[in-house]
Amino acid sequence: MRCSLSSPDEGSTVVSVFLHKTRRQLITAHVGDARAALISLHDSFNLTADHKPSNPSEKERVELLGGRIINYGVLRVQGVLAVTRALGDFSLRPFVSNVPTVSCFALRGEECFLVLAS
Repeated sequence: MRCSLSSPDEGSTVVSVFLHKTRRQLITAHVGDARAALISLHDSFNLTADHKPSNPSEKERVELLGGRIINYGVLRVQGVLAVTRALGDFSLRPFVSNVPTVSCFALRGEECFLVLAS
């Protein structure tokens, strides 16, 4: 008997962070609405921005590929998914991309906490 805990069409969002100590940098990669935030002695700020259909550049990317953004309570790709990037969700390809946004942030030595949330 074969046991499967999930459908092959399900997906997930993801966020990851690499600390480059020598260069004093944080490098983030994410898809979807998984988030990273940095809290310092004097400030806090998001290291990532959600891949949502309401984001103009994400909406344009989906529509240029022939996809549609439909409002079913919230904006959704093809009327189904409320994020424009995810791992999995193969039936929504190419409109839902698995290509992450990668960013680098210089560390100043005032950082206290890094929060990763999914």
